[in-house]
Amino acid sequence: MKNPYAEIELQMARTIDYLIAAAKADSQEKLGDLHSQIIQAVNAQMELQYKNYELPDHICSSSVTLQIQDNETGRLYTRTLPLDFKENNNGLTLEGETSQGVPSEIVFLSNTAVDKIADVTGHGPDHSRCDD
Repeated sequence: MKNPYAEIELQMARTIDYLIAAAKADSQEKLGDLHSQIIQAVNAQMELQYKNYELPDHICSSSVTLQIQDNETGRLYTRTLPLDFKENNNGLTLEGETSQGVPSEIVFLSNTAVDKIADVTGHGPDHSRCDD
C-alpha cells in the first residue's frame, strides 16, 4: 500500500455509500442519524484496539473536537476548538478565552470529587471511613 491515507479514504467512501443505500438515508435527518451511528461504531471499534494498552491517570490536550447534531435538521457537525482539556479521576477542565480575550475555565467534577469536597467541608457522612 503506497499511500495508506488514500486507501482509507477510498474504502471509507465505498463503505459510506453502501451504508447510505442500506439504511435508505434519503433525507438530511436520516443521513445525520447514520453519520452519528458511523462515528459511534468507529469509536467503539477503536476502543477495542486500545484494550491492551494501559489507561493513563490523566488526559491533556490543547484542542477539543465537538460533534453536534442539529435538533431541527439532524445534520451532524464537527468543530475543533482551541480549548485546553484536562481530565483525571476528579473530573475535567476546559480552559480557553472569552470573545473579549479574558481567560475562562469550566470545571466538571466527578462524583468522587464531589464526595471529597463534601467530606472536607463537613458535609459528608457522620461516620469515619476508616471504620468501614
